[in-house]
Order: sequence, then structure tokens, then C-alpha cells
Amino acid sequence: MKAAVIEALGHVPVYADFPEPEPRDEAVVATVEAAALTNLTRGLVAGTHYGSSGLTLPGVAGLDGVARLADGRRVYGFAVSPYGMMAERTLIAPARSVELPDGIDPVLAAAAPNPGVSAWVSLQHAAQIGRSSTCWCWGPPASPVHWRFSSPKPSSEQGGWWPSGATPTGSTGCAVPVPTR
Repeated sequence: MKAAVIEALGHVPVYADFPEPEPRDEAVVATVEAAALTNLTRGLVAGTHYGSSGLTLPGVAGLDGVARLADGRRVYGFAVSPYGMMAERTLIAPARSVELPDGIDPVLAAAAPNPGVSAWVSLQHAAQIGRSSTCWCWGPPASPVHWRFSSPKPSSEQGGWWPSGATPTGSTGCAVPVPTR
């Protein structure tokens, strides 16, 4: 199969053939629909992230994204090393993935978690927002920051995708109960 192959840290991945993934442990082969290109992925490939030393080389770039399982379900999840999401197929653990609803754009689903998780980490750790807190999320109703706080549920009367528990406050934001661990 074709993939963005990392041959050495600090070098640009090469579009090349890579061995087909085979199921192992809890991981199954899935067809990639969209891969997230994040600063984390870029840092790992560049060799500048502290996790770079843990990469198996050669390997495939791309930590997370959207893939279709053999049974037809589409999921957002993380690839199992040395397979990444920037390939035709990858290894993914369905039990550690989130099933996506029909109709959601796979590119949006692959891209949305990165800014959403960044916002959540900032709110929980830097701002120390707790379990009973409510925060104001400023942005369009379907923005990634809304998407992360809890599982999205479609609501036509609210104009699109809103997290469960969110209170719409007009066309530019919503108040979202903040989950913590």
C-alpha cells in the first residue's frame, strides 16, 4: 500500500510503499478516510518532540484520524504503531475509538479534536475549571471547541452539532458543562 513513510527523524516523510497491516491483539485493519495533520505529528516526525524517540522506524506518519472498519462503521481514533493514519490502510483499536455518526464530514471529524482537546486542557489545567463549572465557548455553533466537551448530538432546532448538555446562547456560542476526570 502507499503511505507517508518516515524513514528517519528530521526528514520529510516519503510517499512510498509500506507493508500492509495485519490484525493483532485488539487492533484491526481499517481504511483511512482522513488523517489529522497536527503540530504533534509534525514534531514527532521532525524529531523535536520528546516522544520522537519512541517511534518505530520505518513507520507511517499520522497519529489520529478517521477510518472505516471492515463492518462499515466509521471511527475517530489513533493508529497502532508502526502504522499511521497517512496511509491507505492502518491498524486501529475499535475499543479505543469513537464511532462517528452518519453524515459527518471525515475531514472535520479528523481535524476537530486537536483544537478541542487544546481548549479542554487549557480550561481544566491552566484555568482550573472544575466539575461543576460552566464555561462560555465563543465561536460558530459547530466549532471544534464545542465538539470536544462531550459527545456531539445533532439537533436541527439548534442549527447543527451541539455537545450534549450544552445550552445554546445564540448563533455564536454556547455554555458547556465542563467534564473532568
